[in-house]
Amino acid sequence: MRANLDRLDVDVEAFFRDAADGLRLLADGAGDDAQLALAAADRQYAGDVYDDEPYDDWAQPLREHARAVRLDVLRALAEFHRRRGELDEAVRYLRRILDVEAYDERAHRTLVGVLTDDGRHGEARRAMARYTAAMREIGLPTPVTQPSPTPF
Repeated sequence: MRANLDRLDVDVEAFFRDAADGLRLLADGAGDDAQLALAAADRQYAGDVYDDEPYDDWAQPLREHARAVRLDVLRALAEFHRRRGELDEAVRYLRRILDVEAYDERAHRTLVGVLTDDGRHGEARRAMARYTAAMREIGLPTPVTQPSPTPF
């Protein structure tokens, strides 16, 4: 037997739906509407799916998919705000990405670049040190120079 999702509201399904709507709106150029939908999806993500079942293999694919979609939402919000010149908001979303995925090189590079472009050189230097340490920790070459903001 399967649940009819038309008659049942499942948190993760609502999150997926709102995230997909926001990402589609963004791709269609409806920036403000996209930002609203993406922010709504972000608010819905209260934690990893089946977080209380960390060792059940059946939950892993859905948990990983939801986490990947969450990262897509955070990336889209960071890029939206960066393009609008709302750098504090962009930095906030970039840091949230790194809270979820500490080895996300693109988020590290973009964060360092945004901070540098905003004249926040001390913060940029500390972000660069975290970036270098993260890459070293997983055996990747460390960056030589400060990167510029890389669009998502």
